[in-house]
Amino acid sequence: MLFKISESIATIKPYEAGKPLKALEREFNIQSAVKLASNENPLGFSPQVTDAVMKNLHHMNRYPEPVAHDLCRNLAQYNKVAPDNIVLGNGSDDLTALLAHAF
Repeated sequence: MLFKISESIATIKPYEAGKPLKALEREFNIQSAVKLASNENPLGFSPQVTDAVMKNLHHMNRYPEPVAHDLCRNLAQYNKVAPDNIVLGNGSDDLTALLAHAF
């Protein structure tokens, strides 16, 4: 059985990994560089994140609700879409795995 993949999926460009740290140091003639991943921040948490963590610290030892109904509903309302159009996951790896399972 053959599946037709939508153009929006078929035209996604493959991920290109960044250069290794040592290669960047040679290229820019620097030493002791610190390479951050795409989701890392050299400035640390914002005060709002710190406040939210401290406020909720007493129940962060539990697994989150896997479906996250409230978050899904709020995101759908904010984006003016149906909740069925929202997909939540634990990072891009999880979302990619969900997409692969769909195919």
